[in-house]
Amino acid sequence: AEVGENPVGTARFRPYRAGRDDEIGAKIERVAVTADRRGEGIGRELVNAAEAAAVEEGYETALLYAQVSVVQFYRRLGYETRGEAFEDAGITHREMRKRL
Repeated sequence: AEVGENPVGTARFRPYRAGRDDEIGAKIERVAVTADRRGEGIGRELVNAAEAAAVEEGYETALLYAQVSVVQFYRRLGYETRGEAFEDAGITHREMRKRL
């Protein structure tokens, strides 16, 4: 995401084998917005764009690992938590999924 010529956010997705059922989903990763631009809807737009691109490529499920501090952000976007909290790089995360 850019405002003018300034980068202010980023997100990506990649294919991900989602569990025992061998369903291939889109794993949304590296969603980030610069601190001075948070609260402006940029993160929501980034996630929406990643989901739209995933649907365009034929994916039906999105998966992400959310830091616990932003779980509510993803819940507002329709994601549901799955399983127990886990540590990654010293930060507590929750797995979250959404049907696209």
